[in-house]
Amino acid sequence: MISVSWSDVHLELEALASWAPPDFPGSMYRGALASALRRLVCVMHRPSCEGCPLVQACIYHRLFETRPDPAAGVMRRYNHAPHPLVIVVTWRDQKGAIRPPGTREALTVRLFGPDAATAPFLVEAAGSMAAHGLGRGRVPFRVVTARIEPGCGARPSRDGQASASQPALPRLPWRRRWHLRSPLRIASQGKPIGPDRLDGAVIGRSVLRRIGLMAQFYGILDPAIDFPALAAQATRLRLCDADIRWLSLRRWSSRQRAEQSIGGILGSLVLDFAEAPDLAALADWVPVMHLGKDTSMGLGHVEAEAA
Repeated sequence: MISVSWSDVHLELEALASWAPPDFPGSMYRGALASALRRLVCVMHRPSCEGCPLVQACIYHRLFETRPDPAAGVMRRYNHAPHPLVIVVTWRDQKGAIRPPGTREALTVRLFGPDAATAPFLVEAAGSMAAHGLGRGRVPFRVVTARIEPGCGARPSRDGQASASQPALPRLPWRRRWHLRSPLRIASQGKPIGPDRLDGAVIGRSVLRRIGLMAQFYGILDPAIDFPALAAQATRLRLCDADIRWLSLRRWSSRQRAEQSIGGILGSLVLDFAEAPDLAALADWVPVMHLGKDTSMGLGHVEAEAA
């Protein structure tokens, strides 16, 4: 139905001083890694990317200030493009914690489609990020491990043609349990959906939008895909059981000089795709691509298993 390639950049960092980690480190890693990559690759040295003549060729811009390529056919219909990366971190309750020197932190940066080729640049940027310091206190770190691991799926080239294939994703049965390892933030009309409003149709529509857009921008879509039929199936996805709660989180935005809410839903769900079999094939990608909003800072991390 779809095919998207990816590569994982696995990083392990060691703190060189005591530090107080944020409630959820994904946004910190995203901001610090983006700044480090910009320092590494920018040749114009402007304060802003706005109006830069090199944006379409810029690795930083493609990864962190992603916009549709105006020359890229169907993509011109969109005002916004999903970022070609997710940060994989698991939420853990560490509010008020102080970590001693020598503490190690692990994260994975997952790169999709042709942008998987930028993995070596991110490894270099990670070293700069660590030395520059993390968090509001700019605590110095060092990179203990930096390893690039290719993923799976057909690899599309820049001209949109498929190249070498790799093994397909494993298929799960219709009835599945999802473990929400980081906050799931799904919005409707600009407002986040809480546990009391989450249902199968909300999840189904989010799966269709997220996976469909990622495949359109960074992979290969079967031209025979019937999106209206998939949208109808999304309304038939059943949420059978839910042990979930809302986690209130905030992050500091250096660009806007203000705090922003990044709260979402944590816990576990049991979903039944028996009446949405084609949607189930797209849902196989959710553990790889994440779900909902702010996936580039680690939100929407899902682990799936048979229920």
